[in-house]
Amino acid sequence: MSSVLDTHYTVQRAAEVLGLSDYRVAELCRQGLLEGAEKVGCSWVIPRRAVAAFRPPRGGRRRKKSVE
Repeated sequence: MSSVLDTHYTVQRAAEVLGLSDYRVAELCRQGLLEGAEKVGCSWVIPRRAVAAFRPPRGGRRRKKSVE
């Protein structure tokens, strides 16, 4: 008999795999950017395939090019 944790990660484990904070992974779940993530009680379960396929969205601040 297989457990849900055989095919899914917790937020903490997904954060370790992705190199992100727990808060950021939970935010990605809330935004629907980790496909198939589901809230179970107070916790998120995230399919391993979604973590493997995740590519961070482009955006945020752009670095200024240094002028020498």
